[in-house]
Amino acid sequence: CEAGMIRHNGVQCAMSVLERMKTNNISPDVITCSTLMTTFDKGQHWKAAVTLLNAMEASSRVDDRETKWSLPLPNTYTYALAISACARCNKGELALSILDQMETNASIDKTLVEP
Repeated sequence: CEAGMIRHNGVQCAMSVLERMKTNNISPDVITCSTLMTTFDKGQHWKAAVTLLNAMEASSRVDDRETKWSLPLPNTYTYALAISACARCNKGELALSILDQMETNASIDKTLVEP
C-alpha cells in the first residue's frame, strides 16, 4: 500500500508541515492533526497515520512543562482516520487493534479521547 505515495505526494507535504511546525515550536491542534491524518488516509500511508496517532497518545502522557512543542490528545475522529488508513491498506487486524486501543484509553481516562 506504500505505492499510494506515488499517486499522492500530499503525504510528504503533510510530513513537511508537521516538521516545520515542530522546528518553529508551533504545536498543532487536533484539527491540524486530523487534517494530516486525512492526507495519510487518502494517500494510503497507514504507517504515517499510526505513527502520528501513537505520538499523539504518547504526548498526552508526557508531563514535561518545559517542552514547548506537543501534540494534542487524539479524538474519536483522529482514531477513525487512523483506522480508515489501515483498512484501506488491508491492515484489518491493525485497524481492530486501534479500535481496542481507543476503547481502552477512553475507559481508563475519559479525557484522553476527546469528542
